[in-house]
Amino acid sequence: MTAIQAIGPPSFSLFIHKTIRRPQQVPMTRNLLIGPKLAPDCGHASSPVYTYFWDHAPPNQTRGAYHESEINYVLNNLYDTDSPWITEDYEIAAKMNGYWANFIKTGYPNGRNLPSWNATGVEPVVHHGGNGWGPIPVALASKIALSEAWFDSLPAY
Repeated sequence: MTAIQAIGPPSFSLFIHKTIRRPQQVPMTRNLLIGPKLAPDCGHASSPVYTYFWDHAPPNQTRGAYHESEINYVLNNLYDTDSPWITEDYEIAAKMNGYWANFIKTGYPNGRNLPSWNATGVEPVVHHGGNGWGPIPVALASKIALSEAWFDSLPAY
């Protein structure tokens, strides 16, 4: 018996809604769960799709690696804030900015002195950025299966 069969989709849905703080988070939460389901489709896109998992928490705050916490690193504008950045932050910013600048210029994020960032394909992997670099699994196979089972149990709209 799977976890979905044991707790049922309504309980899982209720869990999602109970764990979020604001109603506007519901669509984003659902989209995060859809990610592993859509990853194989990216491998058949007409243009390369690049995805990443960000896990570096900026200094001077307690929310961890929150949504959009990578923006200062991507734009390499650590200098224009009052956060107590350290050498590691500047190194991360140089890499993230390099990837994004390359992608803007060429449609391809990779460049000299940057760890390889592969386009998303049919394999459930994502690029790790922040506290590590390179491909990592999207999630454990059991978690992907749970997410897929839950979505498969929902009625079509």
